[in-house]
Amino acid sequence: MNKLAYSQTDQRRLPATLLGLALLMAPLGHGQNDDGDDEVFELSPFVISSEDSEGYRSRNTLAGTRIKTELKDLGASISVITEEFLEDTGATGIEDLFLYTGGTEIGGPDGNFSGIDFGADAAGSVFSDDAGRINPSAGARVRGIARPNFTRNYFSTDIRVDSYNTGGITISRGANSLLFGLGSAAGVVENSVKMPVVGEDKTKVSLRFDHNSSVRATIDLTRTIIEDRLAVKFSGLRDDKKFTQNPAYMDESRAYGAFNWTVFKNEESSWLGKTSIRGNLETGDSIGTPPKSIAPIVAYDSFFIPPPNFAEYNGYDYFTSAGTDGFIESWEKWKILDTREAADGTPGYRETFTAEGDYPVYSTPFFFWPGMVTFQASGDLSTGIPGRENIQGFRTWPRTSNVNTPSGIRHRPAIHVNTRAYENAQQGGGFRTRNLNNPAIFDYRNNLLTGDMDQVEMEFDAQTFYLEQSLFGGKGGFEIAIDHQDHEQYSLFPFGGNARNIALFIDTTAYLPDGTPNPNAGKAFMTSAGSKEQDERRIRERDNERAIAFYNLDFADIGDKWAPLGRHSVTLLAQREEFRQSRFRTRGFLDGPVRNANPLNSGQNGFNGVYYLTDASAAGMEEGEMRFNQLSRDMLMQDGDTFTTLHYPYSGPGRDPKFSTVNDPVGEGFIEQPWTFRRWLSNVNYQREEIESKALAWQSYLFDGHIVGLVGLREDDVTEYQQARVDPETGEMLFREDGSPDTRGIVRVGNELLTDSVAAVLPVTDPTGKTTTWSVVGHLPEKYLENLPLSRVSAHYGVSENFSPGESGIDHDLNFIPAPQGETVEYGVDISFAGDAWNLRVNRYETDQQYKSAGSLTSQVNHARSRPLNWINNWYDVYLDNTGLSNLDADGNPQPDTDFDLVDGSGVVNIQNVWDAGYRDWMDLVNDLRGLIPDRLSDLYQYELNDDGLQFVETGPGVDNLKGVQNVRSKGWGVYLTGRPTKSWNVSANLTQTEAVPYGSGEPFGRYVGELYSNLRDLGLLGINESVNGITKPSIRLQQSLAEVVNLQSQDGFPAPEVREWRFNAVTNYKFREGKLKGAGVGGAMRYQSASSTGAKLIIRDDGLAVSDPYNRFEGASETTFDAWLSYNRKIMNDDVDWKIQLNVRNLFGDEDDIVITTNPDGQNALYRIAPDVRSWFITNTLSF
Repeated sequence: MNKLAYSQTDQRRLPATLLGLALLMAPLGHGQNDDGDDEVFELSPFVISSEDSEGYRSRNTLAGTRIKTELKDLGASISVITEEFLEDTGATGIEDLFLYTGGTEIGGPDGNFSGIDFGADAAGSVFSDDAGRINPSAGARVRGIARPNFTRNYFSTDIRVDSYNTGGITISRGANSLLFGLGSAAGVVENSVKMPVVGEDKTKVSLRFDHNSSVRATIDLTRTIIEDRLAVKFSGLRDDKKFTQNPAYMDESRAYGAFNWTVFKNEESSWLGKTSIRGNLETGDSIGTPPKSIAPIVAYDSFFIPPPNFAEYNGYDYFTSAGTDGFIESWEKWKILDTREAADGTPGYRETFTAEGDYPVYSTPFFFWPGMVTFQASGDLSTGIPGRENIQGFRTWPRTSNVNTPSGIRHRPAIHVNTRAYENAQQGGGFRTRNLNNPAIFDYRNNLLTGDMDQVEMEFDAQTFYLEQSLFGGKGGFEIAIDHQDHEQYSLFPFGGNARNIALFIDTTAYLPDGTPNPNAGKAFMTSAGSKEQDERRIRERDNERAIAFYNLDFADIGDKWAPLGRHSVTLLAQREEFRQSRFRTRGFLDGPVRNANPLNSGQNGFNGVYYLTDASAAGMEEGEMRFNQLSRDMLMQDGDTFTTLHYPYSGPGRDPKFSTVNDPVGEGFIEQPWTFRRWLSNVNYQREEIESKALAWQSYLFDGHIVGLVGLREDDVTEYQQARVDPETGEMLFREDGSPDTRGIVRVGNELLTDSVAAVLPVTDPTGKTTTWSVVGHLPEKYLENLPLSRVSAHYGVSENFSPGESGIDHDLNFIPAPQGETVEYGVDISFAGDAWNLRVNRYETDQQYKSAGSLTSQVNHARSRPLNWINNWYDVYLDNTGLSNLDADGNPQPDTDFDLVDGSGVVNIQNVWDAGYRDWMDLVNDLRGLIPDRLSDLYQYELNDDGLQFVETGPGVDNLKGVQNVRSKGWGVYLTGRPTKSWNVSANLTQTEAVPYGSGEPFGRYVGELYSNLRDLGLLGINESVNGITKPSIRLQQSLAEVVNLQSQDGFPAPEVREWRFNAVTNYKFREGKLKGAGVGGAMRYQSASSTGAKLIIRDDGLAVSDPYNRFEGASETTFDAWLSYNRKIMNDDVDWKIQLNVRNLFGDEDDIVITTNPDGQNALYRIAPDVRSWFITNTLSF
């Protein structure tokens, strides 16, 4: 397995060693500052400290103007999470915190939504949870829009948030250009790491364990080394976390150090203030097998139950001449297929659309690629053929009429025949594949089906240093900061990529390719055929330089007559950021003496593992009677492993697959062939991004501070670079023969795959974004509150923007599409009462995210660009082969002497279709296909023959970055309450209403696809196929694209997936400070989320397309969860040490029922996520001194 380029064991010793040294050092500083005097230290305007918070409430933030500003004077929706809140709830990261905060969602095993990416399929058939399993923050969402930006000390970061060194977490909802002109419209989540305070001498050690036998240890030391001058901090973490799903785990070690040094006090200067240098460093690594919140999808339904009649709901007929009814009638329960050719030459089962086949290609069964290596449920590497234990798979690609193949594999394009899900099938439009939700078959709640096969590793280090200079008695100052972060992660998901790679199949092959009875017929299995057991190593580097300067001007200081002009604060920011990313992917490949002559990393040489899950055939059983075995990492092939397959020596150089001419066939029939498993590079990608930013913030306090205005202007210049090969000596970019940059990441030299001399040097975009922020806050004068139980009443209104670079493009009407943009409008009231013990903020918001690429349309846009040219060249090839209409008699019937290589005779049918369309010459068909593209784009493409006359190519200027977009608008309410009515009692509650709906989806791309279809119809070409041997029609391809667009558009104006309209969270804690319960504490939380839309019925439009009916939607269930905790605190060791023990229990009254994510149009639930653990608990012991 391709490991990270470092020793995981050695690196993980470092934090543990530092942790031990810190414990030894702790007594040395104990009691150093025990003189009883409380010294006042000047606090920095660039830092938020514990002095700015009380209980669950913080009064100040840097998230408004980048210098310390009171929250009450800002018009944005900002929540500051304090250390005390994190401690009481036991939240150690975003995956815990987002359960309690307003308008936030998080995936994962304890999450409040799935967090999965539905990616390139509007119907939600293709999805992946890989990103959230690698880094929990990837599964986060704010206001139902998207993932927010994560920052560390207001620098972009990939480093996971952990409370061990967190001084506070700030959630800024919505676009905020003063924080980041570039980024997500969802907002920013800032992790401000702890900094030492000069004058403090503290030590805090904690140990935590939980119901899964996890162990977490932390240490935090602060020491003042030089009185009034220098303080240092060290924090360490060791977290060995285990999950309910065996054997999931994550071991993490981190070490953090920081210092705060007052270099010069400058007490004698009238204008030059304190000069200080601050810095922090952190390093960490982790390794583990992450849990899954989504069970594998099911692809074996048709083995047990009849295929569904989709036509009742979406109007789509199965693609067989027998139609839907005939197809369903042909179904047989537990059907095992005999693929052998009969003695009279009658073909066995074959994959086809024609009536001769029992099943159509878009249903079930279907075929897998060759190169299969099989693992039994016992873990043995074996096909299971009696007496042939040395045979571990098959390696062949027999074709039908292309070659003479032995009986038993004729009319089969691959090896195994299997059940198939209908996840992306045209006839299943609007339907989603279901996932396993019967724990009797496999207990997926307590076990991972893939065992310890999945692995995630991470290593990072970060350094940040600041120079701060105070000026003019604190009225002004500046801060210069540099930040560097390295983050490297490795992930191996043998079945990863998307849901279709994590599917459960049943082998329905009666006989193996060599004619041997299949000993695995009827067994359930998983396969790595889709992912080729791909892994990925991703390296990210971030370098930042930032300067912030401010000046506060109070006209009252000049004189009383100037006082009406108010107080003003001006902040200037200049920043340069460089982001570099390198990504390396490897996959499993087969290497041997008769290896395919295509490139080493070609899919034709790919490794396809079949992992059987059951010991016996499921034929004769019902689905619920099956029992799956857990897989193991021991089954995974390692680079250099060897195995033996039965190999059919494909003859005939130049045919597909193409074998080298030096590899002569060794005879007819199957032979035993040794192979070597290789993990070769399959993809390399380098990226670089440079951002230069400047911003101005002007905040004015007028009318004695009762009116506070803020205006912010920001400009971001972005240059993005993609990879290109460079001269290793000069570093200059290299070009290919046609004059274009050589952008290959991998170059094959002999049998080596080289990635050297590649760098991100090719500039691809250079956008400049200018964004604004402004807000007005009004505070009611105190005299109007004298007779009311109110301390303060304020109203606010604010508007802010941001944008995302690199995604600008052109629509299909040739209009420019700008980079994705975000805009947020916020307004509401802020009230403090009961002597300022309580604060209530009511906020109405509307956030727009515009011009974002619609993931579900990306592939369709690419297909609409490439497929017409493919259709042209497919039929032009027939013209070049001089095969075609001359093979038809005068009545248009195919003659038996067809000389074209026709697979299964399907080409004869396709020639007939062309004849029926009125064509008598192949070039007439080719030229008509050239006219499919509307003039506005065909003028840019200009399809013409290349110089050798063998194929059509684009000769025009072309058009790049065609996009299909989808906008999202989220609007709603946020009500946030924090209180500390007594020193012992803390309260935090939030109520949010979210209506996140897409709008403006898919146009004008939808109209463009409609034009292609209309042109095809007007030419009478709806019945032709993509090629003479093709089984799919261009008209079907266009219908599929159009259906994708229409389905996306039908969701406009209605809730986005998994959005809960209402959420309510409440957290409270009470500490007893006297009486018999002195030292005890009790607290709890309530978490509620309303039902979400899980799907909709379908309606069939006049054009025959089935779309979601937004007025007939299905809903899941609402959820209410309660948490509770008890604590006890007392002095020990002669009152020198404060000891605290706390028990937290989450999900007190929940249940283990899976939670519905999607429902199909027939009302059947399809996709579920696994419910969080019920009554999960952890105990934390803390020593402070």
